[in-house]
Amino acid sequence: MVYFDVVEKKGNRDVAFVYLLKSTKDKDVLIECVESLDPPFPPSEKWVITLSSQKGCPAGCVFCDASYYFKGNLSKEELFEQLNLILENHKNDEYPKSKKIKLHLARMGEPSFNDNVLAFLSEVGKNFQEINFIPSIATIAPRGREDWFYKLKEIKDNFFSQGRFQLQFSLNTTDENEREKIMPVKKWSFSDISKFGDFWLKENDRLITLNFALGKKAVF
Repeated sequence: MVYFDVVEKKGNRDVAFVYLLKSTKDKDVLIECVESLDPPFPPSEKWVITLSSQKGCPAGCVFCDASYYFKGNLSKEELFEQLNLILENHKNDEYPKSKKIKLHLARMGEPSFNDNVLAFLSEVGKNFQEINFIPSIATIAPRGREDWFYKLKEIKDNFFSQGRFQLQFSLNTTDENEREKIMPVKKWSFSDISKFGDFWLKENDRLITLNFALGKKAVF
């Protein structure tokens, strides 16, 4: 089954291509996925694939252009269709043989709201061992999704150890009150994130990244 039609592909081969996809089964559902390079690194050294995890996003973060609608989670199959679309475009070149392929769940959606992301990453770990994927999760750390993060750690330890997984927390400010304004969902405190970071990290793991969306009115 085909889940998406490619509406548009825009960009530059030397930097990035953005794919706009329209669902074949859900009316008015559009998502994005992206492939990009990290200049000055050539494709043989680093390649980045960024996928959507949801149809829009329910979090409502004020700085995000994916927060204006939400129509559910993407299935495991819909996640793989995004990945396979990009891989298929490079089946005859060097990109899939890159030393570092960052598989980034950070486009539309909050990945921890979607249990299918865990199934997707487990299957990637089992069935794509010939490709050096380094999964990366960008999250605002929603409260109530603790079990999801514990399961994510199991996947990381089982399939992507030795620095082959990157966890990113989108803090966006160092002020707790401002954080409530710009990310209006229940979420872990800075202390909660710190404690989980201690639990998450094992020897030789990639360090946790803290993300900030910069703007003229940002508070730090």
